[in-house]
Formats: sequence, structure tokens, C-alpha cells
Amino acid sequence: DYFHLNQNSVIENFGAAAAIDRDEVVLDLATQAELAKGTPVDQIDLGSGTPNYRGSTKVVRNPVTAADRAAFAAYNARQATNNSRRAPVGSVISVIDDYLNLSGRDIQGYEFGVQWRSPKTRFGNFSLSSEATHYVLRRSKADENSPILDELDRNGRASWRANASVSWRQGPLSAGWFTSYFGSFVDTSAATTEPIYRALGGPSYIKVFNDNGITRYLLRVDPSFNHNAWLSYRFDKNARKWLRGVTVRGGINNILDRAPQLGDEQYGYFSGSANPRGRQFTLDISRKF
Repeated sequence: DYFHLNQNSVIENFGAAAAIDRDEVVLDLATQAELAKGTPVDQIDLGSGTPNYRGSTKVVRNPVTAADRAAFAAYNARQATNNSRRAPVGSVISVIDDYLNLSGRDIQGYEFGVQWRSPKTRFGNFSLSSEATHYVLRRSKADENSPILDELDRNGRASWRANASVSWRQGPLSAGWFTSYFGSFVDTSAATTEPIYRALGGPSYIKVFNDNGITRYLLRVDPSFNHNAWLSYRFDKNARKWLRGVTVRGGINNILDRAPQLGDEQYGYFSGSANPRGRQFTLDISRKF
């Protein structure tokens, strides 16, 4: 299945941290545009502290001070390329964390599904199923004056999600195994610089990432796998009267007791990308009349 969703006036709440991230990307894009024109980085005016501020409309900053210029000059002196340099801006006064209607959002992708059931054998019946979703595009535009920004592979919006299961049944006994997969992505609020990345020897947990045309060095959140298993027994009509139609099912969720992958979020992980609970044991008893 192929899907393409084009949404307008989407109600969204970025959150304060995401608003600051978006402000950073927009400022970097404006800086790169000025550098491409030949403007020296220390002479670029991003309108900090004025109505003409070129960053996010959700962030309010102070005017640039001499201390700000000195700090940015020291930072830029350590950068090897223009792509990493930044024009000076003032300190943040406030961040507006409200709901807004996005100007637009585009989402495209593919979904795949496979199911197979075996014929009856002396070893029982087997069934296999698997589903996967591959996103190829996810971008949004906050308002008419904002640039269109790519959101895919960032902050919990992985390109790939998948699951697979296998089950078996032999008479009243059945069992199954379920595995889910959530792909890798980068955390845009956990960033470093090229000199630090090089000094660390280019570790795999830092990803050199093209963020809307800006090369950034971001925390790589590893893929997550979650495994669940279950076993059940169904009493048939030959069982004692009070057991007829009763099914007892026991299960283990998060069998490997894996913690979510680390992320720069309030609770240390991206909700929705992994199971935040440890290994869990379940018992379910039901009766069919």
C-alpha cells in the first residue's frame, strides 16, 4: 500500500524544546543564505531583539550584545567550515509553547504486509505474519512565513517501523512470539560540534546529519526491538463442567527486559518509540459461554 497525506491547518504543539530546535535550524538556514551572498558571518544581522527577527516566531530574543558577539566569534574560530559557523544572536527571553495551526504537512510512505498459514500437520498448525511501514517523506511548514522543514528521521519520527509474529496451535494448546521494531533516528536537541566529534574519534553514537541543508552532529538513537511471548490452554467440552470454555493464557512482555534507547527528553527516552516498562508477566483467564 502507498499513502500520501497532505494536511492543512494541522493542530500541533511543538513543545518548548522543539521550538528552540526549530529556531536553531531556521537561524542556521538564514545564516547560510547570507554566507552564500558573501556576507561575513560577524556582519550578518538576524534581527535579534527586533520585529524583523529571522528565527522562529515562537522564540523571543534580546538584542545582540558585545559579549554575544565575542562568544560567537570564539565559537566560529573553532569551526573548520562555513557550514558550521553561526551569526550572532541575543539570549532567549521567552519561548511560546502553545497550540498552533500548521500551514501544511506532507507525509508519504509505503506499507507492506505478509501472512501465511500452514495446513494442518501432525505437529500442529503454524502461522506467520509481518507488517512494515516505510516513510519516505515527512515535512511541515509552521506558517506562511516559515520555511518548509523536513521532519523525517528526527525526534522519534523514524523511517522504518515493523513487526512480525509466529504462532502455533496443537489441539487445546497454543503459543506465540511477537517482535516489534522501531528504526533509528537522531535527537536534534542533543547536538555537538565538529571539533568535538573529531576529538572523540568519530563515535557511532554521534551521527553526521544533513538537517535541512545544515550539517549537524547529533545523538543517534539506536533502533529498538521488543519481544513478547505467550502460551495458552483452552479446556474443551470433555473437561469438568466449570472448566468448559475456559482459556488460560500467560505471557511475558519485553522478554529481554530492555530499557528504551536514551534520548534528550523529559523522561530520558522518546515516548512511542520503545516500551518504557521492564519485563512484565501477564495472566489472563477467560470463559466462552
